[in-house]
Amino acid sequence: MSMSPGLGPTDHPIGVLVSANSTREDCTIRTPHAIDPRVRLYNNAIGCGICHNVYSDQGDLLVTSNQRSVLCLSCHVQ
Repeated sequence: MSMSPGLGPTDHPIGVLVSANSTREDCTIRTPHAIDPRVRLYNNAIGCGICHNVYSDQGDLLVTSNQRSVLCLSCHVQ
């Protein structure tokens, strides 16, 4: 499922499980233990809350700044 509540569809998947072998043709994801601790998986799955936190002081309620793609690179291997 790809969705972005309130903003319409997005190309980022929601509900996908992350494991030690999480690779696809178009991306490679770090293992759950190698992901920045501010980026919290829920039951080892991708969800809105891994990147967003309603208590955040960052723009778009991000868990950390995404300047220079730091947030994206917390999970994605370049």
